[in-house]
Amino acid sequence: MIVRRHQLGTNEVKEKICFIDFEASSLDPNLSFPTEFGWAFEDGSGHSLLINPHGSWINDEQISDLSGPWPGWNEGGVLSTGITREMIACQGLAPATVAKRFLDATDGCAYYADNPDWDGMWMDKLFAAAEMDPAPRVRDYNHLIGPYVAGAVGQATLLLAQGRANESVPRTHRAGDDARHLAEVYRNLLKDGLGDP
Repeated sequence: MIVRRHQLGTNEVKEKICFIDFEASSLDPNLSFPTEFGWAFEDGSGHSLLINPHGSWINDEQISDLSGPWPGWNEGGVLSTGITREMIACQGLAPATVAKRFLDATDGCAYYADNPDWDGMWMDKLFAAAEMDPAPRVRDYNHLIGPYVAGAVGQATLLLAQGRANESVPRTHRAGDDARHLAEVYRNLLKDGLGDP
């Protein structure tokens, strides 16, 4: 687990960092819903869970009819993620279960995503369906790595860190793998001797 240090007056505050990623039914901001949630820590450990559609996203009749249309579902997404309606309907966990397991595993962390607007929206939808408002705040991964990658040298270092991460933990468009990829890029930046920004 990454611990980021901040100086506040004479006290040092340690922040635990968790990288998150969602896969979703589509990119429709109104109708899409989260289908998989993944999180990872700096050491590469983490978890992902498929999410059974909540009744506020898809009604029970639609869920049981896997051949009929689902509002907010784009079949094209299956090609990139491999997540099918059958998978989330049969193997997905209730939003409340997913949210609770996530919070139990990541208690006290700051959450970072490389697309905080979308991931934050799906976090909000997950926690609203779980009746666990408010959802945790999702921060911008680019703000986290920004101090490490400033200037031309920093950008070159970022490209190297991303290249190594692509080899060891490639993005697969699955939430757990993609969260681990973010953690690996960040860990590579730290390994390059950049230390605290």
